[in-house]
Amino acid sequence: MPAEIVQQHYVALAKLLKIYRTATLDRNLLKASHSFCKSLYAAAKADPDLFFAQPQLYKPQLPFVVNIAFNSAVLTCLLAVRNKFDPSVTIQLMCGSISIYALEQPSIEKHYQTDKKIEKSVIKKVGHTDAKFSQLLKTNQQHIWLSSYLLCSHIHLAHYPRVSLTTPVIALAFMANKFALLCTPNKHKQPISFALAIKHLSVKCCPKWYALLIPLLEYPSATPLGSFIRLRDGSIHVVLSLNNTGLITKPLPTKQSVVVQPDKADIQLTPTDQVIHCYPCQQLNSFTRLNQWWGNDLMDWLSSKADQKQVVPFDAILPMQAAPASLLVIQDQLNHINADIAVIVKAIEKEPAYAHQLQVSASVSNRQKQPVQNIKHGLAMLGFERTSSILLQHSLLSRLNQQYFPLQQALLNFSQFFVFIVSEIAVRTKLVSPELASTTAYFVVSRLFTLPAIRTMCHWETSTLATFKVASLVKIKEPESLKNGAFLLANAWQQNKQILEVLQQYDLIMQKQENKHSTRQLCCLLGLSLTLAHEHYFSGTVRCKETASYFKQGLIELGISQVELMNMMTDIVSNKNEFCHLE
Repeated sequence: MPAEIVQQHYVALAKLLKIYRTATLDRNLLKASHSFCKSLYAAAKADPDLFFAQPQLYKPQLPFVVNIAFNSAVLTCLLAVRNKFDPSVTIQLMCGSISIYALEQPSIEKHYQTDKKIEKSVIKKVGHTDAKFSQLLKTNQQHIWLSSYLLCSHIHLAHYPRVSLTTPVIALAFMANKFALLCTPNKHKQPISFALAIKHLSVKCCPKWYALLIPLLEYPSATPLGSFIRLRDGSIHVVLSLNNTGLITKPLPTKQSVVVQPDKADIQLTPTDQVIHCYPCQQLNSFTRLNQWWGNDLMDWLSSKADQKQVVPFDAILPMQAAPASLLVIQDQLNHINADIAVIVKAIEKEPAYAHQLQVSASVSNRQKQPVQNIKHGLAMLGFERTSSILLQHSLLSRLNQQYFPLQQALLNFSQFFVFIVSEIAVRTKLVSPELASTTAYFVVSRLFTLPAIRTMCHWETSTLATFKVASLVKIKEPESLKNGAFLLANAWQQNKQILEVLQQYDLIMQKQENKHSTRQLCCLLGLSLTLAHEHYFSGTVRCKETASYFKQGLIELGISQVELMNMMTDIVSNKNEFCHLE
């Protein structure tokens, strides 16, 4: 039942806050916090309307610090989900939001539950950073959690910390906690509605972070779940859900209509233009009310209106464990000896994303730079092999970059730079197919985007391993997982035998002579390109003896000299406007 599920999480939070007050600040505390936030995230994903409504329903039977900590965690989850943040990033941000209040519970309680007129003579200032806790987070490599927690010195103040909000992660954490403080009832300041909170932050925040607020206008909207609204006919409703045509609401009893039992009132679809006022957070005196609002009646109503699309906060995640069926069908047609262009065109037309990517790629390749609008024309411009490679790379990259994490853009910049080097050297040496080489190159770096340890990093630190190994790109505990993960993904995406062999052998100094010459050449091409990309992207990269030996063998295998390769790189770097972001 909704009431029991929500109540369980409030009780769990209260227990967690007690641990913060009484227990030692150690790794066990971090585990307990992470476990709670992980559970809360899973519950919100399973029943989003119910949980994302809770910040609008204050629980007076619980201490203020429990309410504000719960609201901050839920609102952090909401903003992160709406901005497509990776779950591991989101959970660390939620932990950071809770710890802001958990480590100063007495001061927080006094500050926000004391009348503002007498606060100066009664309370101790809030917003102190706990140095021991900060060091604990740093030692355990909880970098995102730490960056969020350090906002404790800013969120209780009226001014906007423009200098401190340097990344989307920190800006989102600040906004989520400001939403919680602005909308949660307290004696220090009157709460405001969610819509006014959006307006307040829009005025205060830097324009570059407006994009973080925009998704909230669709869900939970300016009249969010759980809010009380007044309609033009004077009736008061509670917002239960959203669909593509309006709000799903339930009437509440008023003094004039005491005869009507609220539990029997009908759930209805309310057009947004009928709303004349949205109230700030209201009290929920009993958790059992949640059963009456988000119980079976709502489920039955939604089932009866299946034709109306419900607005949901979590975007569908495309699966990574297998290649899209539509891509495999198109590739099968493209690779067929007696390929039928009409059939291929029809298959591509069914996938708008593929059609758009094909037209864009063909337009860029067009010497006259004329836009290509026709799929058949695009196929003729690119050829079947290149089309197959472009569509596969598009599918792979779109799935690798579905959710935001701090190093995402930097990794994407490097990966595209690496693939560009691979493709250009393949074109100039004419030893292997550029399409085959670039596709294999994207699989080489694919695990950088999916490994949880990398997704929660805030700063990019390279390894001291030989630079022809993908494991040299980032310092992690299990570097071999980068290479193994790339092979497993390529195998799952049904790549050919040569690509699979190359992914297993490209970082071997002495290539197996029993392999085909073309396979050995592709291995060396990838290893050399990875070294060159590393040296040109990161300043101060020095070749170790192992790399120098590999490089020498690679040049022999490719049949080119050091001077020729360096001249190629000079042209490549001048044509590719790529750079390493300064931190």
